[in-house]
Amino acid sequence: MDDGSGRPVVAWIVRGEDYLGCQTSAGDLRGLQRRHGNAIRLSVLYVGESPEWVRAFVRRERIAAEIHALRRSEFRARFGRLRLPAFYVTDGARVVARVESPDGLGPAGDARARLEAAITRVLDVRPDSVERREPHD
Repeated sequence: MDDGSGRPVVAWIVRGEDYLGCQTSAGDLRGLQRRHGNAIRLSVLYVGESPEWVRAFVRRERIAAEIHALRRSEFRARFGRLRLPAFYVTDGARVVARVESPDGLGPAGDARARLEAAITRVLDVRPDSVERREPHD
């Protein structure tokens, strides 16, 4: 997921059966985009056989994210049996936080706060080479 820009990445890993929970996560992803702008990159890793719906979902929900897809067998071979859906935060090169959805519907309460804290930690230790947008709350 490292594109060489050094920007932190927030990756959302989701399966087809998580579709109903996607509605909640879409709002969270849009909120991250609004608060952090170009200082972060959003990435969606779809696990399953038919990623077309997630591409349409991301487009419909106006989420600026790159989309990757892995078949279930590929995902298990690379990552084992991770609890999904989940959000991961990287510092551009390595994973610094994993936030699992406690109810399968996206990060809520404490999980949402942990996700935001992980992003803030990464942004706070980065050099000023990437423009950081002020929050718009």
